[in-house]
Parts: sequence; structure tokens; C-alpha cells
Amino acid sequence: MPCNPKEFSFWIAANLSLDDNQRMELLKINEVTGRLRHELKIIEECCVLTCKNCSNVIARREDIFSMSLQDPQGTYVNPNGYVHEAITVYKAKGLHLSGRPSTEQSWFPGYAWTIMECSQCHSHMGWRFTAVEKNLKPIRFWALCRAAIQNRISAPTDADA
Repeated sequence: MPCNPKEFSFWIAANLSLDDNQRMELLKINEVTGRLRHELKIIEECCVLTCKNCSNVIARREDIFSMSLQDPQGTYVNPNGYVHEAITVYKAKGLHLSGRPSTEQSWFPGYAWTIMECSQCHSHMGWRFTAVEKNLKPIRFWALCRAAIQNRISAPTDADA
């Protein structure tokens, strides 16, 4: 993490789970203190990740974790050359698995992946990864496509997310 406040504010903007419009609005703030205050407000208020298409609650902010050495958001390329930005979470809900688990071309060695769709609108949401080798932790996790999710302020009905 950068020590310089200006660099730190840009690092936060790059690593928050935001859609492109939210990120652009944040980066338009020219004053460092104002940008950091706005980022803190986003962090405090946005408690859930939802499907961008239908607002189905998928995960809670506190379930985000890092499977890489850098941060919870990673960029991955599939065998067809398609680039996916994904955020890893310990728990997710409101998803439907599509197909069988596969270890072929897995982004995470020792884990099998299964495609996930939103259970309400059937949009592609990402992948569930399940450990196939002993002693791997976590045993399972979810990689959510950044383009498929959005941050939302938690509503009372989201308490069990």
C-alpha cells in the first residue's frame, strides 16, 4: 500500500469493488482529502455485492478476501483469451451452478471451477472454486466477475446475506 496520501487515494479507488461509472466519479474528485472522505463513505455504506442486472444480493463486503498476493480483485484470462476481472469471496448466495466442476485451465491450482449464474436473472456471475487437493484452504470460494456485480447499501432484508 502506498504511504503517500494522494497515491493511497488512487490505490483505494483502483481496489474498491465499484462499477466503471462509480470509479470515474470518484477519480474526478481533484482534492485528495475529499477523495479519501468519499472513499471512506463508500466503504462504510456499501455493505453488499449484488447482481448488476437484477440487484439480487450475492455477497457481503466482509466476505471479500484475497486469493492472490496483491488484493481481492484479480485479472484472469481464459483459454479463449477473454479477460475477466474477478473478486474473491468466502461466501455467496443467490447463485445457481451451471455444469460440472473442472480442474482444466483452473486459475487456482488445486481447485476445480464451476460456472455460476444469478438465480434470479441467469446472468453469468463468475465461478465457484472447490479444493480437489487435501489441506487447501479455503475448501471453497467464489470468484465474482467485477462487471457482473455492484455495491449496494445494505437493506434490512439483507441481514442474512
